[in-house]
Amino acid sequence: MKTKRRLIANSASGLAEHFVNLLVQVWLYQYLIKRISPEEYSVYPVVTALLVFIPPMLVVLTSGLTRDTVEAHTRSDFVRSLREERSCRTFAWRMCETTFQV
Repeated sequence: MKTKRRLIANSASGLAEHFVNLLVQVWLYQYLIKRISPEEYSVYPVVTALLVFIPPMLVVLTSGLTRDTVEAHTRSDFVRSLREERSCRTFAWRMCETTFQV
């Protein structure tokens, strides 16, 4: 009984979150259309796509880094852990350079 109530509460809060997000997005679009020029508004979808794309990509990249680094630390292989960290940092830097060249 308790889990059913918890499930209903979590589902309701998830639906409320989506509803609030939708309202904010509708308000934001109307606000931006009134306030900025069409040229500036045309950049908005590109920026939004980048903001949506980058966090999941960083999670994918850093999850592998943490797993390999933890394994290297448990085996006391600090050279390998530094190499893993350096390669991930280089890859992330190149990804940032590529992203912001758009």
